[in-house]
Amino acid sequence: MKRLLDKTWAKLTSFFLTLLFGTMTVLACQCCDSKTVVLTGSMTTLPQAVTNFQLFEKLYGIHYIIPENATFATAIGAGLYSLQKKPEA
Repeated sequence: MKRLLDKTWAKLTSFFLTLLFGTMTVLACQCCDSKTVVLTGSMTTLPQAVTNFQLFEKLYGIHYIIPENATFATAIGAGLYSLQKKPEA
């Protein structure tokens, strides 16, 4: 029984997070007239992420992109930034 409750809680939590972030992206896109969102971070690895954001895409007409290695976007960006030539002080 405990295993079932844990599994149900995990599914409910991941659904809630996807709904929350999906709603935030819809509101942000409506504020700045954007029609494309690139999703990054560990949330993109949730099994429901692709399905849920496809539903948001149909409902609101916003295109969601989940790139390969989306979980590493912050690290890749930090690495690329560190390669930039910095002005001498």
